[in-house]
Amino acid sequence: MDFKAIFKASYPKFRAYAYTLTQDISKAEDLVMEVIRKLIERQDSTPEGVNPESYIIRSIKNQFIDTLRKDKNLTPLDATLEQQLPDEYSSKEITGQSNLDILVKNLASLGESCSNVLSLFGLGHSYQEIADIERITTGTVMSRMSRCRQKLLDLYQEHDND
Repeated sequence: MDFKAIFKASYPKFRAYAYTLTQDISKAEDLVMEVIRKLIERQDSTPEGVNPESYIIRSIKNQFIDTLRKDKNLTPLDATLEQQLPDEYSSKEITGQSNLDILVKNLASLGESCSNVLSLFGLGHSYQEIADIERITTGTVMSRMSRCRQKLLDLYQEHDND
């Protein structure tokens, strides 16, 4: 598998996905670069017949989780929203925040399974590709998408009412 070519063609997509995990552009870029470096070093041991983009995205997710486990200073994914986000997000004074900031805040509040499927779908992956990346069935992806979209809509409606 030619990871260098895939990396060049899809770097913005990988960085965007990593950003949904880290919520910091520098950390996202570092995460993607670390994954690509490891994959290039070990490309001879890459399983045959896998979708390269799905494999890289799954590797980004796994590297992020490994980093969380190793770094005691980072908050685990299952932490409360108050612990994950800066104080400015926890106040109701979000009116000055951009739509992207509000979206990132709302995605983080949905939890890992929702933010993963919505982020991957937003990056242009099909339900089947998301199922392959997350190692779940397509039906589970569709169910999560439906529930998560409704939760996201509810959060936006709450924001509009504040």
